[in-house]
Amino acid sequence: MLKKFAKDFNVIINIDEKTFIDRNIKRKANNRKNSKLWKEGIDNTIESLIKEGEINDYDVFTTDKYLEDILLDGTLDYDSDFESFNLYCKVRGLNPEELIHEAVAEQQKQARENG
Repeated sequence: MLKKFAKDFNVIINIDEKTFIDRNIKRKANNRKNSKLWKEGIDNTIESLIKEGEINDYDVFTTDKYLEDILLDGTLDYDSDFESFNLYCKVRGLNPEELIHEAVAEQQKQARENG
């Protein structure tokens, strides 16, 4: 789907090779060799689409989290995992700069009120 409809994706969530292979074997879907080949194909597709200008590299996020964890509120460590924060915002259609600005403004407001 990614090869044929790359322009239709506003975010691509990828996982590292080790995590991909481990999860695939855990599901008993494939052996290590076939899992590695499958993952290499995915990574090669993403790389070629970036080089061809079909997708932007900043639309590709690599994480070890499950999609459910990304979509649920309160499951990402925003302070130490800025890429996850950006991914969370992109998936939800939020502007990370606006959220940060709002959070800073709220902290400043609370600091003024607390004296």
